[in-house]
Amino acid sequence: MRIFFASIDFFGRKGRDGHWAKNLYDPLVRMGHDVVASELDWDVPLRRFEEGTWTAEDRARMSEKLVAEVISAHEHKPLDLFLSYFYNAHVEAGAIRRIRELSIPTVNFYCNAAHQFHLVREVAPAYDFCWVPEHQALPYYQAVGANPLHIQMAADPRFHRPIDGVERDIPVLFSGSLYADRPRWLAKLMHQGTSIRIYTGAFGDHNGQPARRKRSLVREALADLRERGPIYLSRRVARMIMTRKALGRLRRIAEPLPPEEEMLHLLARSYLVLNFSHVYDGGAPGGKIKSHIRLRDFEAPMCRALYFPQYCAELSLYYDLVKEVVTWNSLEELTHKIHYYFRHPEEAERVREAGYRRALSEHTWEKRYRQLFHYTGLAKQ
Repeated sequence: MRIFFASIDFFGRKGRDGHWAKNLYDPLVRMGHDVVASELDWDVPLRRFEEGTWTAEDRARMSEKLVAEVISAHEHKPLDLFLSYFYNAHVEAGAIRRIRELSIPTVNFYCNAAHQFHLVREVAPAYDFCWVPEHQALPYYQAVGANPLHIQMAADPRFHRPIDGVERDIPVLFSGSLYADRPRWLAKLMHQGTSIRIYTGAFGDHNGQPARRKRSLVREALADLRERGPIYLSRRVARMIMTRKALGRLRRIAEPLPPEEEMLHLLARSYLVLNFSHVYDGGAPGGKIKSHIRLRDFEAPMCRALYFPQYCAELSLYYDLVKEVVTWNSLEELTHKIHYYFRHPEEAERVREAGYRRALSEHTWEKRYRQLFHYTGLAKQ
């Protein structure tokens, strides 16, 4: 198939992350598809939206540029699919409808709808299909007239792979962002004496640059009080105070996120890899706690790690939660299972191998794309 691809993180090969380029673009190329990549930098709209400098006029201009790109590619040789990773901020819904009028099927991928559906609510109904990893988010799409397809995320075994012959000298590893209640869980583990290595961009990236822009907390608090009421605001303030205290402890031991290839070696050196599933509904600390699946749930087992994800009901659709990964619900359960698997290395090895085999056989991006093409009727092309 000939596929037009437009996504955030695509231009990472020019100095930024390139995360979704590796996950969404590269597998299509490996599968033999003719992929036409947008030459527009789709990180700019998100960055400027967060800064408050992205205007409706900017979005309209970006929309026109996108439509022109697609028309040009389609006239050169007909396109079979338009695939994007877009938020509302990227394009106007009308631009997607204009692409559909060219008889090009349109699909948008988005993986935070369980707690931040509002960021795609406007644009989602304009697509023929929305690729939705979170089962619990499907009703949100349906309520606005969108057409969601529940297709999970995955990992790339050509990159996320076991590294043999490495000593497991890191007892417990956590790597990733410190959002929601993650800092508090980690601080409690530290307080209990768990030997854990933490790698995060929360305190600055590996180049020493700030990880995130500063926010106007006062403005956000006033908006919460006005729009959601005092109970929501008090819950948010209490959680932020607890989180700030936890971050103070973590700052002393946390290390910057290393380059991705180095991270593979850290995974190989770790006896077990810890992860969390909680997010705050709406993305702010006042929201209800929800659980959903993250990319690490496929990347870590693909690296043959002894993987300890926080319990999420949907995860049982993809793994045996005892034999292939080890889930937990409470601090007591987590520490008990950590101690148990350190005392039983043979069982730890069996879980590593079983999780790896499951990920390798069922949870690759190529398999997810085959699902997508089947559900959309594109598999026949």
